[in-house]
Amino acid sequence: MYGDGQKVTYTVVQTDAEIANGGEADFGTFASTPSLTAFVSDQTANGWQLTHGAILGTQQWNVITEKAPALSGKLSNPGILTSPALEGGCGTLSFVYGSTLASALLKEGLKFKVEVKNEAGETVVSKEYVRAKADYKAKTEYSEKIEVNCAGKFTVVFTNLCPQQLDSRDNLDLFAITSVSWTGYAN
Repeated sequence: MYGDGQKVTYTVVQTDAEIANGGEADFGTFASTPSLTAFVSDQTANGWQLTHGAILGTQQWNVITEKAPALSGKLSNPGILTSPALEGGCGTLSFVYGSTLASALLKEGLKFKVEVKNEAGETVVSKEYVRAKADYKAKTEYSEKIEVNCAGKFTVVFTNLCPQQLDSRDNLDLFAITSVSWTGYAN
């Protein structure tokens, strides 16, 4: 009761609301059998595309629950992981990565680029990650987050930047991405 004894009820209607859900990559659905020596191009059921890499499993690294893509560091054919067109926008992109290789084999550490592109294919965010050899430990997961804040459809692209700049073997500078997830974003 307010003032003169009348009850007042307010109804607020938000007409320009959009529910923005996030998601996560379905790496467990890659078709290839896990192996450190078989280099393939493969795709998940939802369309995450691995171009020139290996599919790792629990046998190669016990933190992997099913499968994880590993990107080749061969200079003439670097590993690339590309998401399908994802809906609901991207607020924060989170990912976990690492390598099974001994630090003696990663002479320059790890170096890769992450790009988030909008529906028109324009790069919204591009960031390079460097894990120096001195800061690297084999079979250790490293977590990263990127604030993206992109509404609508988007794609994510991970590219191995081949820090040793060599072309002799597919497994040079090989690193795995064990998970990718994102929060939704609406303007």
